[in-house]
Amino acid sequence: MLVSEAVKQEGVLCQVGFMRRFDPAYADAKRRIEAGGIGKPIYYKGFTRDAGAPPPEFIKHSGGLFVDCSIHDYDMARYLFDSEITSISGHGRVLKHDYMHECKDVDQALSYIEFENGGAGDIEASRNSPYGYDIRAEVIGTEGSLFIGTLRNKSLTVLNRSGSNFEVIPDFQTRFHEAYCLELQHFVECIRLSQTPIVTDIDATINLEIALAATKSMHTGERISLKKKALS
Repeated sequence: MLVSEAVKQEGVLCQVGFMRRFDPAYADAKRRIEAGGIGKPIYYKGFTRDAGAPPPEFIKHSGGLFVDCSIHDYDMARYLFDSEITSISGHGRVLKHDYMHECKDVDQALSYIEFENGGAGDIEASRNSPYGYDIRAEVIGTEGSLFIGTLRNKSLTVLNRSGSNFEVIPDFQTRFHEAYCLELQHFVECIRLSQTPIVTDIDATINLEIALAATKSMHTGERISLKKKALS
């Protein structure tokens, strides 16, 4: 039985942890897009760069780079554009961590997506970010653009004889601490008021289908159509 079928059968409220929807920067971008601040969104650029790769034992049993990392960008792209992803092409290489070959995974990947509303986008995922945890996105609209996210861990720049520098965000726990708190608050409010969360098991199912299609595309070299599957 699919999770969504079990959720429906039991009649429980289900919220899934796609925390970027609750991050203040992404949430502000959503509000500005809905208000028409950049016109019609036509292109999404996103990347998830991890500071390092998990050990082989984790990779062997993980869903792969598209499922582990890019899935969050697929969710944000759908959410910000208010449109479903209808096709995807996935590409990937092992550039640093040779054990990825044995696990049939990659440490650098790129997805090209197309939306039902005519928009498009590209999404990078990487386990090769030695400078820190780097999560950013851009939404290009017909009348402007939005840049989402920052590298800075603190609003402090150090100037000395060596030049200037600032502290980079070290990990996802630090980057999304506020988002996790707001996510929990939202879930409690939905229970208290009997409301539907802004991200549900249906979203999670669609996002997983997209990530699995990207993985299949990488291995087959084929562009995968998602319209019938994702909207079913």
